[in-house]
Amino acid sequence: MKKLLSVTFIVALVLSVLPMSVSAAGAPELDAQAAILCAVSDDGKYDLVLYEKNADEKMYPASLTKIMTAIVALEHENDLSAEFIAYAKSLEVLGKGVYYLMPGEKMAFSDYLNLMLVPSYNEAANVIAYNIGGNLEAFVEMMNDKAAELGCTGTHFTNAHGLHDENHYTTARDMLTIARYAMQNETFAQIVAQTGITLPVTNKHKTESYLPTTNDLLRKSQGVYLEKATGIKTGYTSAAGNCLAASYYDPELGFEYYSVVLGCPEPTSEKSKVSFTDTKTLIKYATTGFSEQPILRATQPIVEVPVTLSPDGTSVVLLPEKSVSDFLPNTFNYETDLHIRAEGEALPADFDPTGKVILTYSVPAEIEAPIEKGQALGTLKLEFDGREICTMNLLSSLTLTKSEVLDTVNTFQNFTQTKAFKYLVIGIVALIVVLVVVIIITASARRKKRRKYGRGRYSR
Repeated sequence: MKKLLSVTFIVALVLSVLPMSVSAAGAPELDAQAAILCAVSDDGKYDLVLYEKNADEKMYPASLTKIMTAIVALEHENDLSAEFIAYAKSLEVLGKGVYYLMPGEKMAFSDYLNLMLVPSYNEAANVIAYNIGGNLEAFVEMMNDKAAELGCTGTHFTNAHGLHDENHYTTARDMLTIARYAMQNETFAQIVAQTGITLPVTNKHKTESYLPTTNDLLRKSQGVYLEKATGIKTGYTSAAGNCLAASYYDPELGFEYYSVVLGCPEPTSEKSKVSFTDTKTLIKYATTGFSEQPILRATQPIVEVPVTLSPDGTSVVLLPEKSVSDFLPNTFNYETDLHIRAEGEALPADFDPTGKVILTYSVPAEIEAPIEKGQALGTLKLEFDGREICTMNLLSSLTLTKSEVLDTVNTFQNFTQTKAFKYLVIGIVALIVVLVVVIIITASARRKKRRKYGRGRYSR
């Protein structure tokens, strides 16, 4: 019968070879109604969601919509110098929401992208939509098609700028997907990293115009500056609240971080620029609250399994085929957050898997010799917080030879359990019975014969 090694022994072994983390990093409390945060390592090893709050709830994106507008435009127009025209029809639908452009104004496609993404002008989004799609409806259809292509299941667009519409919505998770995809476009990434733009002289404007970004994370003068922030986009309507999709890159850590906060409240005397402060809280949580930590060594015993037919021993300890590290919260505690169990074994009723590493092994009830050291004899699955880290083989820690005598005895014992053996025994018993009956009958016949002939010979 297999037996789990002493938990105390395993924990002691782990602690002897693994460094304990001493910093604490509890999940932050945000004012945002919905939020999500992820970390992506430079080497491609990690792509993890580190925090989420109502990430799949229906929310309004406001001007974060323009991220998708830019994606669709850039994927349908490769020439950034192409001349775009601010058609009157594209401006009329915005009414008093037009702040800079004039009907008939001509600028390069790149200038309209700058105006839309950096100071976040709604009319620029409409101009781009009309120049790319021919009309707003066709362009919005392209936006929705792109959202579906990216796997967004909670998003629907009705316009290119993000002004409120009950049928224009998204989720924090979908917006994270959209923002991350957009940042893979070099042109988009360069635009949203700017602290401001200078618009050129046009047929409607006789002087250049400088307009700062709405993303105060990028501006040192705004009090919420975040060094190493690389973008991305702000948004606001009274229905959506303050929104922000942000990116942050730390080359020393080798990670890029993306976050989305939606539905942040209006600034107050006590809390100002909540979308920015919430984002900074998330970035700090990501950069100081997590690290790559070893959670399993190849020398760590996992389970001991009975062995038959070997003169060298009656059991073998199984070891992982490799060491494993993972990106974990610094609050992870090996003594309390590591749980080993057999496949199919129920977790304790009061067990909370949140923040726990669970090792689940699958091995035979017993193993027959011979066994070679390093031979795969089972499997081990590692999970953290419900996320599968990896699955690997469990290997024999030693070599155990096979006893021919024990094998012969075992073979005979196994044979005695078969139907063939039972039939053989029944046949032998039946044959013995038949032989006994034949012997009895033969003996009886001989006695009768002797009595018969004996009376005839001596009678007078």
